[in-house]
Amino acid sequence: MGKNFHKPTVSVIGGDKRNIILTELLTDYGYDAVYVDDNEKLISSLNRQVVILPLPITRDGVTLNCKNKIKLVDIICNFHPHTRVLCGGLNKDFTDKLDNKFFDYYNVEQVLTDNAYLTAEATLKLIIENTDSAVVDTKILIIGSGKCGMALAKLLKKIDCNVNLTTRRPAYNVFAFLNNIEIKNTANLADYISEFDVIVNTAPSMVLDSETLSCVDKNALIIELATQCAGVDMDCAKQFGLNAVYAPALPGKYAPASAAKVLFKSINRIILEEFA
Repeated sequence: MGKNFHKPTVSVIGGDKRNIILTELLTDYGYDAVYVDDNEKLISSLNRQVVILPLPITRDGVTLNCKNKIKLVDIICNFHPHTRVLCGGLNKDFTDKLDNKFFDYYNVEQVLTDNAYLTAEATLKLIIENTDSAVVDTKILIIGSGKCGMALAKLLKKIDCNVNLTTRRPAYNVFAFLNNIEIKNTANLADYISEFDVIVNTAPSMVLDSETLSCVDKNALIIELATQCAGVDMDCAKQFGLNAVYAPALPGKYAPASAAKVLFKSINRIILEEFA
């Protein structure tokens, strides 16, 4: 870092509790940082040198992910020309219209890995809260073998749970082999899904449709972790009388302090590289 480096002014906008704590971490580190979540102050805050948008930027594709909904188009046209915009995952519809220099603080390997572990811890808490049996007496199916699926499988295996992991290519899953986790083919879900007490979906595409949900045990718990209910037909699950829980953005809800520390490291690195 250069001797004459002056930390830029920062606005942290919307999101959940982790962004409030993130603002405190930035302030403690010496940044002039403010947290904004209301329309009255939001537009003026876009003139700061760095604006940190929430994770995700939007939940409906139209408005910013903050308490008082403001249209994304109104955000775009009010940035100061020299403001650096830090996004929680890149929304192409948003960034294509953005003239400012922007960065993605979320899709970074270490952030994704740390976030997956926090999601796994929070999911375990959800399982405990929503079932009547001890976790070790529960047969658990995790759909999807991405970072979140693998982190949850590894955590559950550490406490001797009966856990199965699904993937599109079972023969190539070295992780499952090394961790002694039984692997199943996602394509054949309907053939075996009735065996499980808890079903956790991490897959970003529809896997629990009407046909597959009709095979689920009536007493089973379904947890949907995929963004915007991408993998579970929640309306259909309700019609079948199934206990289905949509649980997005778990780190920010269950471990906001830890989640904020993860984001701070990524954001601080971007700012230092850009301004120092």
